[in-house]
Amino acid sequence: LRSVEAARLSPDGRLAVSASKFGYNLMVWRVADGGLLWENKQEAEIECVVFSPDGKRFATGAEDFTVKIWDVQTGKEIKSLPHDNSLDGITWSHDGKIIAAGSEKGDVWFWNADTYQLIGKLNVGSTVNSLDFNQNDSKLVVGGNIQTPDPQTKTTRYDGFVKLIDVARRQVIREYKGPRGSVKSVRLSADEKYVASGGFDNTARIYETETGKMVQAFEEPLKLEAVAFTPDNQYLVTGGHQRELHFYRLTDFKLAHALPCPRTEYIDFSADGRLMLTAHEDSGLIGLYLLLSSTQH
Repeated sequence: LRSVEAARLSPDGRLAVSASKFGYNLMVWRVADGGLLWENKQEAEIECVVFSPDGKRFATGAEDFTVKIWDVQTGKEIKSLPHDNSLDGITWSHDGKIIAAGSEKGDVWFWNADTYQLIGKLNVGSTVNSLDFNQNDSKLVVGGNIQTPDPQTKTTRYDGFVKLIDVARRQVIREYKGPRGSVKSVRLSADEKYVASGGFDNTARIYETETGKMVQAFEEPLKLEAVAFTPDNQYLVTGGHQRELHFYRLTDFKLAHALPCPRTEYIDFSADGRLMLTAHEDSGLIGLYLLLSSTQH
């Protein structure tokens, strides 16, 4: 119903799941022909979704203060994990053992993905919008905002943040400076060389993961909602309110391609990098793209 908040591809690239804002719809699609396998509903806006690494389950975070676990084949709810606030971001560790969710209270919650027991939580700000594990799941990059009320003007200032968490110790070990507005999306490159962020200051940024140094900033006309690295570490792709997807080449940080599309909320890639899935906030659409190699022009 006019707004898709999140969409993800299954690990094998055969299925896609999408979650919506107004109808609270949860839909699982067949990638090969776009067929709808099943749909279900939650009782509130679904903000985020992620597949388990084996592709048998996926998790959703919603405005009803829950993370729900779903069976991919049957569409049945397996488990509901209670939180004390709405959920904005969610991710699943590569080894399948941990589900991490970010709340609008600024907490990162860590759940055991097998027993569904709470492992612990860590406060990192006012709202956590996005999370991404590194390849061995020892670290987690998070992005969001810190809200500061001004009693004189009766307004609230939203300062963005990007932080790196040591998962075992559940401690912030590095902060990436620069974002002024709320950070809506963060990603680690597959080789873990870079951290990328994008948000409401209309800027995508690339940082060196280990040093925290910002190596490039891409200023765009309107707010950004999504950033994603291609799995081959060749491009950073950005999307948001400007109704274009931008492909920035990582070898020289130049804009390589601009792809017209509706207003973008989420970008995801298949593991082999051949497919790109996008969720669109203003049209009620998800888009599936086939990426061709450079030798095919």
